[in-house]
Amino acid sequence: VWVVPGSIDSRQSRGSNQLLSQGAVPIIDDQCFCDTLVSTFGVSSRIIQTAARQNCDSRSTQTKILACDNGRVEIISALEATPSRPEALIGIQGWTVTEVIQQLSSLEIIGLVERLGDGRYAIRATSQTTNRYYENHH
Repeated sequence: VWVVPGSIDSRQSRGSNQLLSQGAVPIIDDQCFCDTLVSTFGVSSRIIQTAARQNCDSRSTQTKILACDNGRVEIISALEATPSRPEALIGIQGWTVTEVIQQLSSLEIIGLVERLGDGRYAIRATSQTTNRYYENHH
């Protein structure tokens, strides 16, 4: 089990912190995630580096949005309307909650959305360009 640690003062972090106390592997940053992925599944670090370059390079927000498929664009649209929990987005593309979480994670990795302290996801606050670009192109 892999876990992203949470604040010890946060009620929402109790579960993840409990898992850590029971021996779960902490994922504290992207390098730790890549290392754990390699050690757990034997994924080539070259593959991970290539994927990271494709998704997390210095591309502009506009380029990142253009790279999104229709389902991700629908998620962005829904989150612009209101921050939401993954369960509220399951109707998009007929996805399950697990598939929605995977898509949200991908959008979070490339910097378009962020997870709020209460578990909802929102358009990343530091990316005003995202909102303006999306409105002009969709």
